[in-house]
Amino acid sequence: MTQNTFCEHIVRQKCQGKFLIFRILLISLYAALLILPSFAIILFAPPNLIVPFLLVIASVVFLIFKLTWKLTCLEYEYQIIDDTIIFSKIYNRSRRKCLIEMPIRAFTVLGKYTHEAEGYLSHLLVDKSYLLISSFTAESIYFGVFEADGRKCIVFFEPTESSEMKLRRFAASAMRAYEREIKNYS
Repeated sequence: MTQNTFCEHIVRQKCQGKFLIFRILLISLYAALLILPSFAIILFAPPNLIVPFLLVIASVVFLIFKLTWKLTCLEYEYQIIDDTIIFSKIYNRSRRKCLIEMPIRAFTVLGKYTHEAEGYLSHLLVDKSYLLISSFTAESIYFGVFEADGRKCIVFFEPTESSEMKLRRFAASAMRAYEREIKNYS
């Protein structure tokens, strides 16, 4: 009889750094798209067409807002189902995109992101990086190195305690490889 394991965790992207700058630029864009054409219409349009033009501009800006603001509300979901781990990106709490689905045993190196791990990672050549964390100031960040489609990839994520236990269970050899690699770069 097999025992099914399931673990799920959602992490919300913190609004800081590049993410904060992106939000500020979007708000500035919305304001410019609303104010500049409105000002031009009030100055140059015939009086009987001002209100319809302003309504069209407001509608267009609202549509642009509706299509782009969801990119600033970002969450990451981690699921462990038996020996499979699934990483997803969730936009605006409604649209989900599965980024990685793989067996946990596929990690070649798996461990906690520490200052010692930075030395190892600085020498590691990867083709694709996945930053699926709230921020690099988070308490418990793990990283995993794996191969996908012949490319070396790395994923950064924030597991819960129960997730950590399942990772230790299914990826023990990758965690031992992490310990060996860290000793080489310490």
